[in-house]
Amino acid sequence: MHYVFLLLCSVLLCAPAVVAARSGAEAPEHFSHTVFDSLLQLHVGGAKVYYEGFNTPVFLAYRNRLASARPAAWSRDEQMAFWLNAYNASAIAAVLARPGLRVISNADGFFNQDSFAVAGAYYTISRILDELRAFGEPLVHFGASCGAAGAPRLHNRAYRAATVLKTLRDNARKFVSGENGAVLDVGANVLMLPALFEHYRIDFERSGRTLLSAIVPYVRETEAAYIAVHRSDIIVRFLPFDWKLAARIAETGKETTKPYNKPKKTKK
Repeated sequence: MHYVFLLLCSVLLCAPAVVAARSGAEAPEHFSHTVFDSLLQLHVGGAKVYYEGFNTPVFLAYRNRLASARPAAWSRDEQMAFWLNAYNASAIAAVLARPGLRVISNADGFFNQDSFAVAGAYYTISRILDELRAFGEPLVHFGASCGAAGAPRLHNRAYRAATVLKTLRDNARKFVSGENGAVLDVGANVLMLPALFEHYRIDFERSGRTLLSAIVPYVRETEAAYIAVHRSDIIVRFLPFDWKLAARIAETGKETTKPYNKPKKTKK
């Protein structure tokens, strides 16, 4: 049973995050998200989440470790990974606290009243997002998933310092190019963008960038080519946000997980 594996993983909760790195390996992390990584792999599939699978002692123990962590002195990427995982773990906990939840906008206090212990203080989900936005990296919006169908999907792996930016860029491409992503109407010269870009437009237009230049790296090639030619004439509009909870399922059927730290291949 996969829970035997997770219980074994819980031993890591009391151990140092990562032992000294081998020659040529990634820099050691101050905090291991191994348990959360395993839970995400087991209970997230595509846009579907088995929320009840997170209702376990090991998830609670992981959240307790988030509470006692002190990330301020860590590298920027490790801090970013930490706060992304804290956001997603807190959103999952908020859903678990509301059995039968189907529409997040109907959940009183979901974003601004429920509080979660993280890094020695209590944070609402909105305040955790503020911590993420303070990095000045708009890609964080593609990693923080509140669980709504209109938001980026919950990634099925925990974020790690070594890969956080690459993963966020991949998430952005999947979100913008997905079925609920950007829609280009060539006849009307209108580009419809997900509501996320309207809500956080100020983040995407930092440093004098336009919204079009911010999304070009993540749209399909044909759309990117059209935008390059017609940039000055395109009208940007926004799709309505879908607040329904992303598909909630009974089981994912997964029994195995990949390692949190992928072994680095050595040259012979």
